[in-house]
Amino acid sequence: MSKTKALVWFLTAFLCAAWCSDLSASQDLPGHLQKAAREDNLAGPLGDEVGLDLMIGLPLRDPKGLDDFLKQVYDPHSFQYRKFLTPEEFTARFCPSPSDYESLADFLRSKGLTITGLYPNRLSIAARATVRDIRKTFGVNLNQYRRQDGRLFYAPDREPSLDSDIPLLHISGLDNFSEAKSKLRRGSPAGNGGAPKSGTDPSSLYVGQDFRDAYVPDVAPSLTGTGQRVALVEFDGYYLGDITFYLSLYTPVVSSPAPINVSIGGFNGTPVNSLDVDEVSLDIEMVNAIAPGAQVVVYEAAPNSNSDVSFDSMLQSMTQPPLCGQISSSWGGFGDSTARNLLNQLAAQGQAYFEASGDNGSYDVPGANPTPALGSVAGDPSLTLTSVETLVGGTKLFTTNPSSSPVYASETTWNDNVGAGGGGICTGLLAIPSYQSSVPMGANRGSTSWRNFPDVAAAAASILLVSNNYATLGGSGASYRGPIWGTSASSPLWAGFLALVNQQAYSSGKGFLGSVNNTLYSLALTPTTYANDFHDINDGSNNNYTNSGAATLYPAVTGFDLATGLGSPKGQALVSDLVGFAPTLTPTPLPCGWPGPTCTMTPTPTPTSTPTPTPTQILSKLGQAVLAPVPVSRGGKICLFPDYPILNSQWDVFNFTGESVAGFSFPDSQKNCWDTAGIGPGVYMVRIKLKYADGSDGVVWKKIIIKP
Repeated sequence: MSKTKALVWFLTAFLCAAWCSDLSASQDLPGHLQKAAREDNLAGPLGDEVGLDLMIGLPLRDPKGLDDFLKQVYDPHSFQYRKFLTPEEFTARFCPSPSDYESLADFLRSKGLTITGLYPNRLSIAARATVRDIRKTFGVNLNQYRRQDGRLFYAPDREPSLDSDIPLLHISGLDNFSEAKSKLRRGSPAGNGGAPKSGTDPSSLYVGQDFRDAYVPDVAPSLTGTGQRVALVEFDGYYLGDITFYLSLYTPVVSSPAPINVSIGGFNGTPVNSLDVDEVSLDIEMVNAIAPGAQVVVYEAAPNSNSDVSFDSMLQSMTQPPLCGQISSSWGGFGDSTARNLLNQLAAQGQAYFEASGDNGSYDVPGANPTPALGSVAGDPSLTLTSVETLVGGTKLFTTNPSSSPVYASETTWNDNVGAGGGGICTGLLAIPSYQSSVPMGANRGSTSWRNFPDVAAAAASILLVSNNYATLGGSGASYRGPIWGTSASSPLWAGFLALVNQQAYSSGKGFLGSVNNTLYSLALTPTTYANDFHDINDGSNNNYTNSGAATLYPAVTGFDLATGLGSPKGQALVSDLVGFAPTLTPTPLPCGWPGPTCTMTPTPTPTSTPTPTPTQILSKLGQAVLAPVPVSRGGKICLFPDYPILNSQWDVFNFTGESVAGFSFPDSQKNCWDTAGIGPGVYMVRIKLKYADGSDGVVWKKIIIKP
């Protein structure tokens, strides 16, 4: 071979090796193109200096393992039943490694992106980037396109890719085609079948105590959700005076904890869009109506923010302490695969997520006769849809008033000239979950292959709303008092109802219920229990909306249907039966070698020295620990960190076989610590009875391991 040919061969081989190396390190990321982004809709490029907020999602390390865990943790026959994970435990088992996370952050910085958020679970990275940096990093051009309604949006011209082998899942923020939309309707009682409420309110609208009178008339007055946190997904602010004024309409007047606001993306909470403010106010008021003692936590983003990025940010915040046992969303138009992973994390941690099913009934386009669709799910990106979400449909509630308070009379499917409760089949999107596999699908026209919805329902018509600074205006202008319609009201009502359930569970020495779908369907499959626990809407009404000439798709039949799901809650019976499914956190004798089948008992060694005290934490009223349970050396301190002021705490310690070995109490304190020097190494259960400053009681159980 000549020197020239050898040199050519060497250079060719070298360049090929370098090119192949770059190719092997690159990865394509499908799922980012918008169908609406077509050449005939092109309006021009997005300027290179435009700055955009992104959320770069990483895949789970063990997605199958998480799916299996969720099946086990919600299976009453499983050893893992209701043994929820702490955020730290979830991260350790299922999330990306610290090295991958740090490497991705370094890679993004090297491309000119500014990191604006790193998260404990390592499932996403928030970043700020110019269009130029996005092109350089992900190989896409961002163009502006015009939607059919005339609105401009930006989107990539191709699927993104990057020259890195660090696994990525999705990049939120590369387009703003979808925008957060409230699932709330406004209308007039005229033409809607008359006033459904017979009560004292002159407008015949439901307000405050009416919802407790209808759905939980027989619960104890003290069962108000005290000690529970209800999180709300919101895309605007609200006026606190409206919430205060709404509570003054309660009969009798109640005092609820002031909402806690959690800012997303730096939003200052100042109301922007009056229609969106209505949604925020309604959600808070519905939770207060049925659970006036619960703490509402409002996760609020600006209405003009990128919906996908903001939603991912909200969910990231919700996965971290202090955790909310119940969450409600009455918005649509956003979601991606990163959000789906975060929703599953919430379920793994024992947090229930309620989603309004939408207001277009069983059709995508009201007034036409198109292909049956998925209500709110149809028009939204469907990657957020999971089997752990509880989808809530709408009803029209009818009451009577023999004395001074409305009394439940009946319900029909909400379907009038304002809207209809969303319901249908998630064809091609989500396989039928196990909890629906035994439900008869015949008369209800449901699917035996795909997920059916809604799961449950509640009032969605003729509801009084106080919003947009009504109180400051001195009550002038009836437009500020509703009326409104929509599953926007139904979802927070159910979230508030679960707050009552979780409060009773705690007072009974039990823990969070988490996602309630498995439990709800289990109760409904027993005829006697179903009759006791649910208002079954079975009058043959449907959710066709204005498609009156179309075939009835989903009639309200006996039992589960795709118009109103399993129905609405039926008071104390459902509360008690749901609590009955919660695990009792009591010490039980464990077999030797647990969880192994056999072992040989050995004497407990006596320590020869006292190590440096190492405190650990015990979970308190919210039911979640900041740190995972860890062994503590003998002589170390085990501390209770109350989440709410307490009057006193009584501690009882049980040994491996359930025998009491110690007992003591602490006075009012924000930090009660037990010195373990007086007890030998081993496995113990600690029970703490709490007397809270608000007069309520709580019980905490925790397994403690004391090392030599």
